[in-house]
Amino acid sequence: MSGYALNKEGAKQANDKQSGYIDKNGDYVLKIESAEWIAGQAPKQSRGLRLTLVDAAKNKAKIDLWFQKGDGTRNDMSANMLDGIMTCTGLQNLTEAQGKVTEYDKDVGGEAERNAVICPELTNKFIGALIQIETDAYMKDGSPKEIDKATFFGVYQYKTLLTPNEILNGETAAKQIHNLKEKLDSAKPRFTKQHKELMSGQSSGEGSFTAMPSGSYAQKDDDLDGLPF
Repeated sequence: MSGYALNKEGAKQANDKQSGYIDKNGDYVLKIESAEWIAGQAPKQSRGLRLTLVDAAKNKAKIDLWFQKGDGTRNDMSANMLDGIMTCTGLQNLTEAQGKVTEYDKDVGGEAERNAVICPELTNKFIGALIQIETDAYMKDGSPKEIDKATFFGVYQYKTLLTPNEILNGETAAKQIHNLKEKLDSAKPRFTKQHKELMSGQSSGEGSFTAMPSGSYAQKDDDLDGLPF
């Protein structure tokens, strides 16, 4: 073996080409940078929360939790996850308020603020999250393109590692998180319905997607001393 010699110019560029968004399965401590209330187009009654999440390396992900279906009934998968996040952050109720969110704006070529209806209770909270990447697709120049999309595989209280079930059952020792991590490690790759349709040529719809660049995050809460970010 010939080893490896330091290249100082390479070292200077070591952090220059990060993706800027969360694109790998894994265990993360995430800050909820913003939580925006979203709704389907009338007459649909679908409602949800769009969470913008940031990790210690300032990589981001946006995850939509559609807790109410278009017919007004509960969407259990997303609603259960939202209930779990509320349990891990000690919240009983969520409210609406006028505020601002930051997102990528292709017209300005970077992040920009806009007015939005936000959830103040979730904003700036920290959670532990097992993230699973789902492969989605969109049409560009007449051809389908693949993109990575972060989804929640599980959530837990970041300080104690307790899952929502353990918190509600009054447990003080975290036992479930290890099994959840093992399940994530062995989970099969996931693909969205749109990906399956586009890659098989069943859909001709067009859309666009711009990778979300890394950006700044708000100041830490007073009770979050000791976090690495």
